[in-house]
Amino acid sequence: MFLAVICLVAAVTAYGWSGLRLASGSRDEKGAVASTDWWVGTGLQGVGFVTALLARTELPLLLVQSAIAAALAVTALLEHATGVRRLSLREAATVSVVVAGIGAIAVAVVPGPTRAATTGDVVAMWVLVCCCAAVIAWVHHPWVAGALAGTAFGTGAVGARLLVGSGASLAEVAQFWGWSWLMWAVAVLMPMGIVVGQWALTRGLARGASVTVLGGNYAMAAVMPSAFGVVVLGEQLRAGWWPVAVAGVAAALWGTRKLLRTH
Repeated sequence: MFLAVICLVAAVTAYGWSGLRLASGSRDEKGAVASTDWWVGTGLQGVGFVTALLARTELPLLLVQSAIAAALAVTALLEHATGVRRLSLREAATVSVVVAGIGAIAVAVVPGPTRAATTGDVVAMWVLVCCCAAVIAWVHHPWVAGALAGTAFGTGAVGARLLVGSGASLAEVAQFWGWSWLMWAVAVLMPMGIVVGQWALTRGLARGASVTVLGGNYAMAAVMPSAFGVVVLGEQLRAGWWPVAVAGVAAALWGTRKLLRTH
């Protein structure tokens, strides 16, 4: 449990830093792929994904995805620390609200494994990520591009939780030669979600304000997997703690929205 929390903190930090680098790299005159900033940002996203993957062995999607949404707060703090943009007292208070919201969710959820993946779970996620890929080229609004990115990343998050959070040890998961076709479908869903999400995110950042794109991304990356975890996978909240969890989600999303307006 302690290691999972440490991994989650590392994931949020990596995602927060990647937002800074991806925004500048996506607007490079030579193209995103030719930009060092874009590759550094993509590498940081990879670090975030791996550490979040380890966190999902014990932590429910509701907690992990809500915490990752707080990466926007991390971006604001990093900008303040490096002198890129100083936080006002009001913005610092907003960051505190986001952190408090995540803390409330952490207290309310029950850590532990989820149930094993079913064919219906995998088919639903594959249909969703393929639909995202099919419409990206025709999307021009930055927020919609960000929302598509968050949805695609969210399918990968669900896949990660189904793969490593079903109670099997990491050593058992690593024995890929013994996987069933269903486990392979779950495993391939993760890179598919990352590729489609990165494509949508890059297109959005190249066309619009980074806060608009990242806002859509974080919103959908938090809401879709969290809802899937609670409604479909049956991830549990502590008895009588629903109001605390709802208040935590509301505080985290409200704070993120306020940061979007002032970032």
